[in-house]
Amino acid sequence: MTRFVQRRGLIVSVALILAFAFGAVLFGSSSHQVYAQDQDVSFSVEGKISELSSGKITVDSGGNMNFEVRYDSKTEIQHKDGTPANISEFRVGMEIRAEGVLTESGDVIAKKIVLESGSKGSSG
Repeated sequence: MTRFVQRRGLIVSVALILAFAFGAVLFGSSSHQVYAQDQDVSFSVEGKISELSSGKITVDSGGNMNFEVRYDSKTEIQHKDGTPANISEFRVGMEIRAEGVLTESGDVIAKKIVLESGSKGSSG
């Protein structure tokens, strides 16, 4: 009878460990993914515009690092001196700073874009 109780206890212990491990994998990783997707990762990039297209600019930040910066009507666009700017002022070769959120795919969703060169009040 003692062996039966010991085996039963061992079986219950192993079953509980497996259930816990399976639950941690099943629920822990999925809840972590949801948390990671909901969490904004603030990011800024500075560099020259190397490509322009509707809703997106490619920024060469040097050292062979290019970032796709996405913008929309909610994106604040301004000159270096703080005055408002327009998307129509973007030019290839222009220095900018984009501040926003970095996505898992490596794109930057811009909340603010500052035109650093070719801006009003800028000498270069």
